[in-house]
Amino acid sequence: MPSSYQQAEKNAVRERILPAAIVALTSDRHRSGLIREEELIPTVEFFLAALKRATRSDAHRDKTLSELALWLDYHSSRIGTKKSQSLRVLYLSGPEPLNDLNVMTQAGVNPHNVWAVTGKEDHATAVAACSEAGVPLKIHRGSLAEFFDVFNETFDIIYFDACGPIAGSKPNTLDPIISILDRQRLNSPGVLITNFCESPDDGDARDRYVDLVTAFFAPRYNDLPRIVHEAGYLDPQEFQHEYRHLHSFAAKNLEPLYSHFITRFITDLGMNLVPNCRALSMGALFRSYLMGEKEFKEVRGRADDPTMDLSRGKLPGELLLSPSSYPIPSFVRILEELRKDDPVLNRLKKPLTHQQRSLRDLVKASALLDHVIEGHWDILSDAMKLAVATSWFDRGAGITCDSPLPNLIVNSLLGIYGKPWFANTRSCDRVTYIAKKRRMYCDLFVLDQCRSYFDWFPTVHACPARFESVPFQIVARCILDRIERHDFRSEAHPFRGAAVIGHHEHEVAQWYNFKDRDSIL
Repeated sequence: MPSSYQQAEKNAVRERILPAAIVALTSDRHRSGLIREEELIPTVEFFLAALKRATRSDAHRDKTLSELALWLDYHSSRIGTKKSQSLRVLYLSGPEPLNDLNVMTQAGVNPHNVWAVTGKEDHATAVAACSEAGVPLKIHRGSLAEFFDVFNETFDIIYFDACGPIAGSKPNTLDPIISILDRQRLNSPGVLITNFCESPDDGDARDRYVDLVTAFFAPRYNDLPRIVHEAGYLDPQEFQHEYRHLHSFAAKNLEPLYSHFITRFITDLGMNLVPNCRALSMGALFRSYLMGEKEFKEVRGRADDPTMDLSRGKLPGELLLSPSSYPIPSFVRILEELRKDDPVLNRLKKPLTHQQRSLRDLVKASALLDHVIEGHWDILSDAMKLAVATSWFDRGAGITCDSPLPNLIVNSLLGIYGKPWFANTRSCDRVTYIAKKRRMYCDLFVLDQCRSYFDWFPTVHACPARFESVPFQIVARCILDRIERHDFRSEAHPFRGAAVIGHHEHEVAQWYNFKDRDSIL
């Protein structure tokens, strides 16, 4: 009798996704990081040429190239090399662990480096299958969250083949993703593979996903899937203030928005929400970056103030006046209006592991820090004010495509401790297929923490002295240019506005975004 997980479509997906993950971390490893030497060097040369034209001086050239050479050596040592036999893999196996394991071992993975996780209902069947085949697979009976509690290990590939829709409550498909990111269970570069089923097709369960995707996409213009822009009768710019228009559209077109939401939401969790909240959960860091609880509450109160009195020139606070500038806090606010008991909100009301502050509170703190230039200066600690005041030497000089703003410094400092994950959109893959009667959405995320940048960047108290070096600033700006070019459409990208080279000014000045999802028939 054929295996229930051996459908042609499922086999085609695993044979496409799993070998691609292995190749990305072995033979293509140097291309899996966001910062490639062959692209960074021309970016620095472009900056130096633009600076020479603006100042009629080449005074910083030699020291900048020396700084760059030192950084490239450091970067190369951090990326390293790996063979498929040394890759460590964790996956949810279900009752038939050999299906995925056989594909991985055929691509060179050593089964001794593989862990499988099963629920209690599948564990005995999975163990029997491995015993019969003589395969030395380590199988943990329990949940991923429990596994991470008892086993302090990191992996190169984590394959989370969920048994439900994303952000579902039964089964809980959100906590495992947050645990992977929060507890740093993935090596860098690393591959996270997710597989979620379609959203519910009727009743309140379906309405919940209509609310969820509406709240997420309403404050975002560039992140919206193409179908919304192509509808013709909608104005996506209005959604941030009138999300009901998008809600009506989502109710009739949930599937393409849900498909896109999976990719975008996981990317936001890894690049922004979890790392920033992790950093600010540290009491000492919160006090190093922010002035204090009283000042934070005052600034947050002004940003949240819904009062509008045009007779006195009084407008609402920034979070309400410009929701698109604050996509993650706006997502939380709109979802609270639509469905205040949503499981996503309930999770955000909890802190990360071993921390005290809730994710919901820290979302606003990180957003206000990120957008400090919009008038939130009172939130900054003295040390952070000094770091931001140091600023970039060329700000306002018109030397580069984008004028560097404080978010580049603020998010570099947050990233030192938060350890964000950036998707290499050139290497990611997205597919959809039918498993039995349910549509599935599989995403392969090739993720890079860019530690060769964040570990090289100075801490907040050392910023003023380090920024006295123009060569350091030039190399930092060019690295940020390379990071920003991946997932460029993201409204929540921490390094938006980091472009050194304008589009079409140089062959390396390309923007990289997620590919459309392929359908496996």
